[in-house]
Amino acid sequence: MAPSRAGRRKKDYDVVLQGSSVEKVSSEIVTQLAAKGFCTIDPRLDEEILRQAREDINDLDAQGILRQPPAMVHDGLLGEEGSSLIADFLQDGLTDDKKVRHLHALDKAMAELVNVLQLSIHDLGCGNLSRTHPILHETGLAPEHAPEPTEHEASYWLGVLGQKKLMVMLCLGPVRGTLELQPYDEDAEAHEISTVPGSVIILRADGMWHRHCAHSKAHILSCFLVGQDSGGTKRTGQPSWVPPCARGLEQWTVERMRYLKEVQSKAPKEKLDLPAGWLTAMNHMFHTAQRVAVRSIAARYASTWDVQSWYMAQTAGPDFVSEVPLTRWDVNLYYDADVENWRAYKTISRHGSFVDGTEYFDNKFFGLSPMEAKGMDPHQRVVLEVGYEACHGAGYSKGKLMNKIGGVYLGSSSTIFGMVSEVSGATGGAASINSNRFSFCLGLKGPSMTCDTDGSSSLTAIHLGGEAVLQKGHGVSNEFSLAGGVAFQLGPLWLPQMQAAGLLAGIGRCFTWDASAQGYTLGDGCGFAVQKRMAEWVDGKQVYIEGEPLVGSICGSSCGSVGMAAAMHAPHGPSEQENIAQALQTAMLDALNIDAVECNGQGALLRDAVEVDSLLRVLRGDDVQAPLTLTSVKSRMGFATECAGIAALHRLLLSAVWGVISPNNHLQQLNPHLEFENKAGMLTEPQETALRSTYMGVSAHGFGGTQVHVISYGHSQQIRTAPQPERNRNVFNFWPGGGGELEEEQQPLRGYFIAGTWTKWRAIKMENEGDETYGYTLVLGENRWEEFQILLDGDERRRLHPARPLASKGLVVHGPSAKARGLNWRIEGRGRWVDVPTDAAAAVVLGDAEKTSKAIQAITNSLSDGSKQAGELQLMEVGSGDVGMPGDKYRIRLRIAGKYRTVLWDKLPTEDYDTAADAPEGDYHIVGSWNGWSPDPLFLRNDVWSTEVELTKKGGDFQILRNEDWGQMIAPPCEKASPSDAGQGPDRCGRFRGCAWSLDGQPGDVFRISFKRQLIKDSSGRLDDVKQVSWEKLREAGPSETLSLKHQSGTLGVIGSWNGFGRVHKMHAEFMDGQVAYVFYFELGQSGAEGFQFVNDCDLTRVIHPDRLVAQSGAVHRAMVSSFGHIDQDKVWAAGLDGGSPGDVFKVDVLAVGDVVTRVSWSQVSDGAVPKDREICGPL
Repeated sequence: MAPSRAGRRKKDYDVVLQGSSVEKVSSEIVTQLAAKGFCTIDPRLDEEILRQAREDINDLDAQGILRQPPAMVHDGLLGEEGSSLIADFLQDGLTDDKKVRHLHALDKAMAELVNVLQLSIHDLGCGNLSRTHPILHETGLAPEHAPEPTEHEASYWLGVLGQKKLMVMLCLGPVRGTLELQPYDEDAEAHEISTVPGSVIILRADGMWHRHCAHSKAHILSCFLVGQDSGGTKRTGQPSWVPPCARGLEQWTVERMRYLKEVQSKAPKEKLDLPAGWLTAMNHMFHTAQRVAVRSIAARYASTWDVQSWYMAQTAGPDFVSEVPLTRWDVNLYYDADVENWRAYKTISRHGSFVDGTEYFDNKFFGLSPMEAKGMDPHQRVVLEVGYEACHGAGYSKGKLMNKIGGVYLGSSSTIFGMVSEVSGATGGAASINSNRFSFCLGLKGPSMTCDTDGSSSLTAIHLGGEAVLQKGHGVSNEFSLAGGVAFQLGPLWLPQMQAAGLLAGIGRCFTWDASAQGYTLGDGCGFAVQKRMAEWVDGKQVYIEGEPLVGSICGSSCGSVGMAAAMHAPHGPSEQENIAQALQTAMLDALNIDAVECNGQGALLRDAVEVDSLLRVLRGDDVQAPLTLTSVKSRMGFATECAGIAALHRLLLSAVWGVISPNNHLQQLNPHLEFENKAGMLTEPQETALRSTYMGVSAHGFGGTQVHVISYGHSQQIRTAPQPERNRNVFNFWPGGGGELEEEQQPLRGYFIAGTWTKWRAIKMENEGDETYGYTLVLGENRWEEFQILLDGDERRRLHPARPLASKGLVVHGPSAKARGLNWRIEGRGRWVDVPTDAAAAVVLGDAEKTSKAIQAITNSLSDGSKQAGELQLMEVGSGDVGMPGDKYRIRLRIAGKYRTVLWDKLPTEDYDTAADAPEGDYHIVGSWNGWSPDPLFLRNDVWSTEVELTKKGGDFQILRNEDWGQMIAPPCEKASPSDAGQGPDRCGRFRGCAWSLDGQPGDVFRISFKRQLIKDSSGRLDDVKQVSWEKLREAGPSETLSLKHQSGTLGVIGSWNGFGRVHKMHAEFMDGQVAYVFYFELGQSGAEGFQFVNDCDLTRVIHPDRLVAQSGAVHRAMVSSFGHIDQDKVWAAGLDGGSPGDVFKVDVLAVGDVVTRVSWSQVSDGAVPKDREICGPL
């Protein structure tokens, strides 16, 4: 598309697509968005295509396609006037309409620009974004009565407006309008932008209101980039944040859902035509059916007596099955690998899951004599203890239980206790007594019954207990129900019969859904749940009961039999489907609402396949695409028969509490009978629940045909997860419209001064450009990067700074502060050299989507993996728009608008100056072990920097500093480096920990050290910064008397984490308690804590450190001496770990004799307590 230059000036736009490559355009747009929340762009579009697009709009208007948007949507678009009429290309069927091909061409141009933006969009912290279909807006008179949205429209617009991050607008004209931007910040004032026809505006739509107006009809083509907040809100325990522009629509949606739920309760069989998201949200927020609250749970399963610990371990996939212990029976007496030897009362099973401690019992607590307790079945003993634990968790102590109308519903069966025990009372082994004993011992007067339906016994008890607490008619309901199940393996008596029926697995595990499934192995367990009413009926409405513990709730359940099927124990799909559907109808939920099901899953090939098919037919029909998560606890703990259902329910309830569904075990190759068309997920890894609340189902089947399906609801508890700080919703750092005002102490009297690496941190006054903008022109030095801070009135105690080191432009300005060491802005002129196709290095031209896409892909590939590109290649330095060469000029500006402040800079056009003449040079100093690591100057002669040094001891290590700045260190990449090792940097000294060139000489030897730095551009255009060091021995001579006095052995220096242990600081000697002590001061950095070690006689081969982390002043420890490169950096003395704050100053006192440190102590002091001649160690 040929550009039209009429009425366009570069200064009117933040970015102009002329002569800039894709990565520079992307970087600059993102910089502007991060800085001020919007970016104006001149895309260089042809006026002719704009005119043709306006003709397309006239045709749409004539056809009546432009329409009023629904009420409450205007605020999320361009206001009532700016979006008086719209055409949504998706909703209005214009996505493939050739009659608006010119609008489609402009939409493709917008899509190209969005693709360019994707190169750097991650820097905005918006996560992954997707582009919506275009929307055409007509600016005109505001509508008098906007229509209410339908449910589907509300769902669509809430999804767009609630997740919008960026808005891209292409102004079509024919007239200019005004875009008014108003941040959500209450202090911010409105800012206006002119909508020039042909221009593009990109803005942070999640941080501001945006309204458009014009003196006559005008049009804008827009799209949104939408995405969810990174990290989400499911784990924070806080409600999802909704932009203010969408809150009206959200409130309308909630009230509409409430109304529809009430309608559904009056006609439950009538299906509502609602979006899937509405069905999910409506049923999670509102319910009209009675629900049963699970107030407490308790259990004893294999591996633990604590049900919470039992579940928490399951995310790691433990296998609770083991070989039968001798405390139960000698498995070798009954085991035979021959499957036919059941006839000889042998069994192929030698495994199971077993609960420890069934022999322990506190008979006195339950008022039972030792003799009676001795004759009691272990089932009864454990039911008493676990049942009481569950009641106690629900708030019922022993005294409170007496005479309560509390029902006991227990899944249990007759046991062989009388056959394996030496002593058995008259009621010791009766199944009915297992439940009756609890009611008797604790004085409960409600129903007390034992349910024996094999594998569905405990879930049948849950069903009956839940029904008993609900209010129905005039009958008396239970105050609470204690429901659960118990099953222990006391002997192998029934194993041969079970083997003969084909139920047992010789492999000793339950391979649910696996092709190797052979049956199940048995398991132990005892589990209970205390069930109570969730709400009371008051004046015909349910009022939630508050103030009681809540684990989860039972929304609906169904219990039935297969009837006359092929066999009593045979699977029967239609009856299973009927049972599941009945539970779903009782809960008044939609099939889509069920996120997961804990299946019966006994490890039988045909039965498991029938169960999965039944679940999917009911819960995942043709109209539901979301997969159904399926799990089976039997794959982990075996088949606990009468306790199997409650164990499965415990697993589901705790999955909801923790928000994580634990995986299945022993699933490697799927059962060949399974056919689920990708609508089932058999977990082999832990899976987070999609929402903080979740509906799950649990199924249990008995050998005699009894089937139970229970639907539970749970909510992940905030206390279970780490608290998250509230997110800062200011999505940009500076607002040109201003708002608020700076405090008096934040304003200068004489002006703003800049200090940086090029000035040796001496302050230079900035120029006042007007409109509260202050500028300074920087010439880039040979490093190709510079760092700086801004000082109020040139006062080092009043520093303006960013929030982090090496900060880029456009960030919030903090300060003034005296404690901002190391918090500098950095102009980074260096990029990354990569080979890219020639086309990729060309300037962006909208209208050639294929070329733009190839350029983006080529640069992405080069940056991500450095892979070899095809075609003609060009070496290109990829980076931000700040990439430059020595001598390039940058204009630094401090901008102030009300309370908002930011620092920006722009690279000035190269045609305005001579790069070779303007390139500044620094000076260089040497630091070494012979001069106490203090900077000594190098002298320049014939482009070589050199000096002579005299060794004071054997050998010597050294590094080089630029401008005496420890943040501009040049050093080799290794220890004990030779002249062949080229220098690296300049960079912060912490990067070169232990790295130095090393002289091989004796005390008194004199060396000439030379340093040369060259910027060499090779034939491909790549610029190499070559730093070469050399030396030669001049003579041997005795050390001078001055040096021997100045550098006497035994002195201590200190290195610390404040500069990455890269610089040795001198310590001062003082008298303390009659001894010589070494003293130094240091300032805490941004982490609020610092660690330090000592160096003996400036020799990095003799670093003194503690034998462990010492965080307490004066603590007893052992000091050790190691070489610099062989020290664990965790072995330090550390101050501030007990609650230090950035900027705190500490004084450290060290008692030492030679390199033997006897005591290290420190204390916090005020800045004024530091002598003026003492250095405060701290960040660079």
